[in-house]
Amino acid sequence: MNYLLKEGKLHSFEIYKAPVFKEVKNKDYVIWGYTKAWDGDTNWNNLQPDYYEWLYNSSSKHRAIVNRKTLFINGKGVKTKEVGLTLPEQIEVRNFAFKINNSGIVKKWALNGTKVGGFCYEVIQNKKGDKIEPHYVNIKNIRRSKPCYDEQGRLEEVVYYYTADWESKKPEENPDYTVFHPFTWGEEPMSNSRRYLVYVQEDEETLYPIPEYTAAIPYISADFFVANFVHQNTKNNFAGSYLINFYNGEPSEEQKAQIERLWKQKYHDTDNAGEPILSFNEDKDSGVEVTPLSSNGQDDRFINLNKQIREEIFSGHTVNPIVVGLEGNSGFSNNADENRTAVEDFQNYYVSGKQMEIEQHLNSIRAYNDIKGEVYIQRLDPIKVQFTESLMQSIYTVDELREMDGAEPLTEEQKTTVTKETETQFSKEEIDNQILYNLAISGTFKDGLQFIKSREVTAFNIEEAKEQEQEFLDAIEIIILRLLDANPNLPLKDIAKSVKRPLAEIEQLVGDLKEQGLINEDGQVTSEGQEEPDEIFTVYTYEKRSDVSGGDIIEGTRDFCRNLVNLSKFKVWTIEDIDRMNNGMGLDVFTSRGGWRTIKGTDRHVPRCRHVWKSHIVRRKPQ
Repeated sequence: MNYLLKEGKLHSFEIYKAPVFKEVKNKDYVIWGYTKAWDGDTNWNNLQPDYYEWLYNSSSKHRAIVNRKTLFINGKGVKTKEVGLTLPEQIEVRNFAFKINNSGIVKKWALNGTKVGGFCYEVIQNKKGDKIEPHYVNIKNIRRSKPCYDEQGRLEEVVYYYTADWESKKPEENPDYTVFHPFTWGEEPMSNSRRYLVYVQEDEETLYPIPEYTAAIPYISADFFVANFVHQNTKNNFAGSYLINFYNGEPSEEQKAQIERLWKQKYHDTDNAGEPILSFNEDKDSGVEVTPLSSNGQDDRFINLNKQIREEIFSGHTVNPIVVGLEGNSGFSNNADENRTAVEDFQNYYVSGKQMEIEQHLNSIRAYNDIKGEVYIQRLDPIKVQFTESLMQSIYTVDELREMDGAEPLTEEQKTTVTKETETQFSKEEIDNQILYNLAISGTFKDGLQFIKSREVTAFNIEEAKEQEQEFLDAIEIIILRLLDANPNLPLKDIAKSVKRPLAEIEQLVGDLKEQGLINEDGQVTSEGQEEPDEIFTVYTYEKRSDVSGGDIIEGTRDFCRNLVNLSKFKVWTIEDIDRMNNGMGLDVFTSRGGWRTIKGTDRHVPRCRHVWKSHIVRRKPQ
C-alpha cells in the first residue's frame, strides 16, 4: 500500500473512492459527489466536477495529457463534404461549419469530455422556429433531477438544473438558477417557455459522467503534493541541511529573532544558492560552527514516488508518453519514426472515436436544419516521414533539393550535365514500403460495402485522381439512383429526358441496378432495412489491368505490387485516406504505381506495370 506524508499525517492512495451520487430529501437534484477528496482536507460535497477542475489545475502531468487529448480531438477544425451539392447548398454547409468553428464549441466539448467525462450544450431555436443553434454550457454547472417513475413504472422526464455556484447553501435561490428540459430532436415541438439541453456522457449507466482517468485520481492528486514538497524543500533547503552554532553567548529572544531573520534573508531561497558564509570573530572558540546534517533519504524516496506517480497517471489515461512529447523517463523524444507510430496509434484507436461522437452531434444539428452535405473534424497533420539523403534524391529534382538548401536553380547548361544514371540510381523501395505500411493501417474492409460500379484510374497523380473521381460520381447509374431516391415514382422516360439518353439505355441500366439489388421491383432505391439509403461514395483498390493476360501475380511481379494486390483483396481506400499520406508525408500512390514492363514476345517496353488503381462506387451495407 502506498502512502503520502502531508502535515504530519499519513494518507493512503487507496482512500479515494468513486464519487457517490446521492439523493437528498429536500433537494430536487441528485448530489454530484457525496464524499471528501482523498486527502481528507477539503469537502467536495456536490462539487465533484470542481474537484476534477482542481486536479486539472494542480497536476502538471495530468494537465499536459488532458490538453494534448483536447488538441488532437479538436484537430484542425470542422470541414465540409460537398460532393454532389449545388453552389447554394455548398455555401450553406460552409456557413454552418464557419459558425461552429468561430464559436469554438468543439474544443470546449473536447476539453469537458476529457476533463469530466461528458459535455452538454443548450439548443436555441431561431425566431422562425425552423433552425437551431448549439450554445456551449459547462457541464460542471449542471445537476440532474432525481429519477421519478409514474404509476406504470416508467421513468418520467429528466430535467436539468443550472447555476454557476453550487457551493452556496441554497443554490436554487441563486439568480442564475435555471431549469433545462432535454431536447428531443424533433420528436416534440419546442416550447418558447422552456430552455433545452443536450447532455452527453460516455458512461450512460451512471447518473453523472465518470472520467476515463478515474482509477489514476489518487496519483494525480499525489502529483500536486509531491511537487509542493519539492518546492518547499528547495525554498527551505538550507534550514534542513545544516546546524548553525553561534558561540558568542545566548542573546535575548528579540536578538535571536533578528539574527534568524537576517540569516534567512542572506542565505535562504534559490537566489542565494552558493553564497559564501562570512563570520567575524575575536578568536576561534567564539566563532560560528556550521555542521552538515546527514540526509534521511527522503529526497530519494520522493524521486522514486514521482516516477511511480508519472507511470500511473499515463496508465490511467491510457496514453503513450510519447504522444504528450515525452518518452518514458528519459526526457524529450527525438525519434520521428517512434513518434509517428505512437501518434498514429493514438489517432486511430482513441482520437477518431472521440471525433466521431462529436461529428454525430454536429451532423444531427445540420440535418435538423435541413442543410445538405456533411461536416467532419479534420485531423491534425501526421508526422512526416524522415527521408534519408538517398531517398530524397530519388523523389525530388535537383532544383527542388537546391531550393530546400537555399541555393539558386541550375542553369540549362548545368542541367545537361546531370546524367540519366544519376537521376535514376536510387531505388523506390523505401517509398514503397512506407506506402504499404500506411495503407495497411488505414482503409475500410470490403465485406462492409456494396459495390455499384468500377473502372480503372488513368491518373498519374492524386490531383488527376480527384478530378476523375468527380467525373465517375457523375456516372449515369449514380444519377439514376439519386433521381429515384429523391422521387421513387419518377417515370423512366423523364429520367431519359433529364440525362439526355435514349429510353432503351435507361431501361437497360435500371435492369442492371435491379440485378445488383440497388433498385427493387417497384423501381425504388433499396435501403435493405435501413431508414435511409447510405451515402454513395468512391473507394480504390490495386488490381491487374484489364488489357493484360495471366494471373494477378506472376513470376517477376515486384514486391510492391504483390503486397498491394493481396492487401486490396480485403481492403479499400477512399481518396481522403490516400490524400492523407500525400499531404502529410509526400507519398502519392498514383505516382508510385508501376515500374517498367516488357511486353511478352517482344522487345518493347512500357513505363507501367501489369497493375492499376481501380475506383469503385460503393454504398455501406446495413449493420
